[in-house]
Amino acid sequence: MQRRDLLLANRSNRYAHQRKALLHCFQRIFPNQNIAYVTADREFIGKDWLSYLVQKSIPFCIRIREYDHLYDAQRSLSSKVVFSNLQVGDIQILSKPRHIPGIWAFVVATHFVDGKLLVLIR
Repeated sequence: MQRRDLLLANRSNRYAHQRKALLHCFQRIFPNQNIAYVTADREFIGKDWLSYLVQKSIPFCIRIREYDHLYDAQRSLSSKVVFSNLQVGDIQILSKPRHIPGIWAFVVATHFVDGKLLVLIR
């Protein structure tokens, strides 16, 4: 598969196997370069994909949805509930990693003026 075809096969590249193939293609083209960081929005999460990034030791910062659940070894709550007391403009970093499908990750969040919650995992 040509690089162009890989990128255009699915505009959103939502499927984990396509994302993995894209990173593999990058590493073949630039064999002496390390991937410094992978950033992605909410639709680019999933157990298989996140596990792959951790397994390959590829650093990431990915936005998750406010209804995605975070498990702290005792209970599972949605991000929206975990950060419900967060005021607009404040930033909260959870002191311990939380389990999300496939991995344990550190979580940070902020609330925007428009009421939207930004939750990032790394």
